[in-house]
Amino acid sequence: MRIIEGGLTFGEFDAKNLFHIEKTNIYKNKFSGDGVKSVEFILNRPEENELLFVEARTTLPSKCNIAHYNKEIADISKKFLDSLQLAIGIWFGSHNPSVDAPQNKESFFTYGKQIILVLVIKNRTGKLTAISERIKQEIHREHKLMGLKVRVWNEELAIKANLIAQENGEQHND
Repeated sequence: MRIIEGGLTFGEFDAKNLFHIEKTNIYKNKFSGDGVKSVEFILNRPEENELLFVEARTTLPSKCNIAHYNKEIADISKKFLDSLQLAIGIWFGSHNPSVDAPQNKESFFTYGKQIILVLVIKNRTGKLTAISERIKQEIHREHKLMGLKVRVWNEELAIKANLIAQENGEQHND
């Protein structure tokens, strides 16, 4: 399965390890109008013991326009946290997950699974660590409580991480 977001083609992923949270009925019909934000999708990587919450952007403002940059970082951070809370609500809460949850949902949240918040910015060059550090500051409490990891990748790094397809449609394998 592939997902096209932010001018990037994500995948090919096994459908049982993919939760396209942004497209779920629960999100679209119950929460999106209430100010709840969503990342593009959640990807279970059982072989790496990782659960990736993936947000895609075509661009991100530079720090030269600090007000706009800070607003975008706050928006991205809210998407990560809202998506995490929504996923937990679907898995463990009172929402009926039978319609929206992936087939393999039992393997998504398991003991020891590392939750990684991934921001992929298509048209970004230069240092990306400052962006990930800024997101960590924004979600400081949750980052500390849950041991969340934050990754910010440009297109090249996302290809190396086998998150997006190369232009020829093949996954990258090192």
